[in-house]
Amino acid sequence: MVPQIVTTLTDGGLQVTGRVLAVSSGAGSAKMSIEKNGPSGRTSTTQGGSFDLEKGEHRDIATVGLSFSPGDKLSIELVLTADGQTLSSAKVEMR
Repeated sequence: MVPQIVTTLTDGGLQVTGRVLAVSSGAGSAKMSIEKNGPSGRTSTTQGGSFDLEKGEHRDIATVGLSFSPGDKLSIELVLTADGQTLSSAKVEMR
């Protein structure tokens, strides 16, 4: 399983999507954590969900809209787990 963090510019901010891509069939859980701090304010959120995918499929786990301005610091982490074990993770930091 491959965690993907997709960011898209919106008017005055960003849309962040946590996605799981299956390189083989499998099931598990995903958790996306976001921390933002700066001139546009402070945000801290965690969202997640489960997945059960066949090879080649993908699933969007969570989508979050954020304000984002010059000087803001943003950290996004997406962690995939199954049976209490970490399968993989991805992290993006923006300044």
